[in-house]
Amino acid sequence: MNIADLLESAPRPRRRKLRRALIAGVSVLTLAAIGTVAHFGFPAADETVTDAAAAARETARKSLAAFLAAPTPEARAAIVINGDKLLPLMQAWYAARDTDTLSAADFRAPAWTLADSPPHLTALELPRLRGLPPVVACFKRSSAGEWLLDWEIWTQSLDGEFRNFIHKPAEGEHTLRARLTRAGTGDHMAVTIADPFDAMQTISFDITRPDLQALYHRDLPETSSRTATVQLVWLNDSLTGTLQPSLRRHLCWGYPGLDGREPDELVLHMRSKHRPPPGTPAVPPPAPAVLAAAPIIEDAVALALAPTSGALPPRTPQTAPPRETARK
Repeated sequence: MNIADLLESAPRPRRRKLRRALIAGVSVLTLAAIGTVAHFGFPAADETVTDAAAAARETARKSLAAFLAAPTPEARAAIVINGDKLLPLMQAWYAARDTDTLSAADFRAPAWTLADSPPHLTALELPRLRGLPPVVACFKRSSAGEWLLDWEIWTQSLDGEFRNFIHKPAEGEHTLRARLTRAGTGDHMAVTIADPFDAMQTISFDITRPDLQALYHRDLPETSSRTATVQLVWLNDSLTGTLQPSLRRHLCWGYPGLDGREPDELVLHMRSKHRPPPGTPAVPPPAPAVLAAAPIIEDAVALALAPTSGALPPRTPQTAPPRETARK
């Protein structure tokens, strides 16, 4: 029996309810289909790209399993980007904590992408409870075809460093991976810095430094946000006796060693009472003849102090006072 026969055979009061239920069901299915396309945005022609990304994640998962199973920091450093340089830091980090009890099988594909998902980058994340941010494992494929782990992103997400910076103020520098959003321009510019893997953790700064204002005005449109690596600090305010957060430095767009890119050089044109505005031609120094003909300062002072009807006395050269003879 098809839908039309079902409607005809049903009593009239029930027929109306069936028709409403049918219309609601078709609407829900239509909206679900539209939402799926809007969220993933992959037409049928891009299925091979999706398969390649999934294959890259599974290969990276094997590297993550090897990283978690490695018994020593030295063994783990072999699976880390720039592991030879980071080895002393990794040794100190693991000396102060227990080995991670995580399983690579529990990590899944994240809802975000890295730099438009290039083929040499991939990521996995592990959601956690109790308001903790997810543990994020970002990988970059080396020239030898190995998937290497980004150590800084791993430790930042594992220890919740972004969240700790906001909720546990302490003096010192914190280099954090972040997502930046700008509001306003000029002297009224503000930038919101958020944990790129936990959107609930944010902190905002009024941007007053001319170099940062010029950088964000040029590279950070108000209608979008960008990932970046920044250096944040808590400074002790001597007037209030409290710690105040500060954006000290913008290191790069993206993440160093992964997809990072240093900003192009900025030429700042700042006005100053000691420096003419840009474009003002330089004033040449006076010629020697002009300097020789310049009035002597003593004559100018005497002229200013003399009465208008009197004549100026002749200028007498000053002589040094006699030196006192040392006593024997």
